[in-house]
Amino acid sequence: MKRKDNQLCDLEAIQEAIAEEQTRLSNQRADLEASKKRANDKLETMKTYMKLYKQYLGLDVKKTKEGNLLFSFVNINRDDPEENYFFQMNLDGDTYVVTDCCPKVKDLAAIVEQLNRQNDLGRFVFEIRKKFCAFAKKHGSKKYFEREN
Repeated sequence: MKRKDNQLCDLEAIQEAIAEEQTRLSNQRADLEASKKRANDKLETMKTYMKLYKQYLGLDVKKTKEGNLLFSFVNINRDDPEENYFFQMNLDGDTYVVTDCCPKVKDLAAIVEQLNRQNDLGRFVFEIRKKFCAFAKKHGSKKYFEREN
């Protein structure tokens, strides 16, 4: 009889442990689903912003086969709205590095340095676009400028 009581106690302890584990797993599933929903909501928000940036600023962002990010703009040059201005960048550890920029931007190193200090990519993109607009206003088509240099 004592053995059955011990087995019954052991069984109850095991059932209690299983119930606790099921509760823990259920809570983890709920947390995971909530995290997944937040991530999907954030992704949808980012997609909406990217559509707006593309529509109004002519900005398109793509990942290159080398793993860099290519930021390209149209609607910079009023005389040639389809003319493409771009820069390419990557991360070297925690440091942003611009690997290509067309047309060349005056003071690019200082702007990149500010990006690395402040970690504000949106501001950086805004500053580069502003430089591209100033270039287009001063030089017209970048194609003409590139032929001359």
